[in-house]
Amino acid sequence: MNLVGSDVEELKKHNLDSILYESLPSIQIVFSDNVIKDVLQSGRLHIIQDQELIQLIHQWEAQILLIKERESQLELWINNQLMPYLLDYVSFKQTDNYGKMPWGGKSKLKTNYYQLFQQLKYEGLIDNTLWYHNKNKLSLETANELIKKIIRVTEKH
Repeated sequence: MNLVGSDVEELKKHNLDSILYESLPSIQIVFSDNVIKDVLQSGRLHIIQDQELIQLIHQWEAQILLIKERESQLELWINNQLMPYLLDYVSFKQTDNYGKMPWGGKSKLKTNYYQLFQQLKYEGLIDNTLWYHNKNKLSLETANELIKKIIRVTEKH
């Protein structure tokens, strides 16, 4: 984000393929919450006597749904807005090289990274992508705090 609007000399100091590769999400979190789903869906939540734990389990379920929704929104944004825009400027073959993809490597085609970093639209796309990432990060931090609370409450039993 800090490089948007920079002159050619400044941009040449950076490996833009690597930066672009690192800026795109590649990790999805998979939650193993089958036990909690089973307890909630079977109606056996009533066997838990600790009301605080019951409340935390409901909060956890809601938080997981929020995280999955936010990840989905980010993926849609990337696939429908950012990636199509980048196609005219970026060699994904070159960026894939940083993901150790077997097809990655130097492209024989000309890239246009410098012009890309001068576009107001690119700045807006990156800004919104960062906004989505930040929302996801905040949701994950909340989930982490919930996990800690659930562990504290269950340690009493």
